[in-house]
Amino acid sequence: MKELFKEIAEKYNGFLSISEDKWFNGHTYLPVYLYDLDFSYRGWDFMVRHEFRSSEFSKSGAIGLDTFSDRHLFDIKVTAKNVTLPDFEVLTKGFFAKIFAKSESKNFKVKSRDKNFIEQLFNNTELIDIYKSTDSEFSPELYGVGKKGSYMLTVRYTTQQKRIELLKSMISFITKFPEIKT
Repeated sequence: MKELFKEIAEKYNGFLSISEDKWFNGHTYLPVYLYDLDFSYRGWDFMVRHEFRSSEFSKSGAIGLDTFSDRHLFDIKVTAKNVTLPDFEVLTKGFFAKIFAKSESKNFKVKSRDKNFIEQLFNNTELIDIYKSTDSEFSPELYGVGKKGSYMLTVRYTTQQKRIELLKSMISFITKFPEIKT
């Protein structure tokens, strides 16, 4: 993960901070690694935070210990001033909606008042790649809100594995987000 964050920092001329701390899981202290990446691109400011909470069951022999597994927490904020985009929210489709879908459909839906914006997001290649995951654990918060002349895109999600390809798709989506026009 460290190499990917360094690569992104170099590509976008960003600032990367990596630190290590400890967290208490109820009976022992375990390592937690924090990756903070800040960069600007196309007039937007990007803040990517990754928190990796190591588990005592991180060893290769510990299989299927879901609640005791590692945790990778991501918090991404993208902001810009003097940008007018509609508010939106991307929602993960529920279990039953996926089961009873008449055709193979996307694993997400978009809520917004702007129909053109919904269509653009619904057909966005990077967003489709992000939601390809059929992992029941993956249920990100992804929304954009405009207030007083500024706009903020927020993404939060948690995984048990590193999921580097997912992070690459997420970075691709957020760096191409400024290109979306309404």
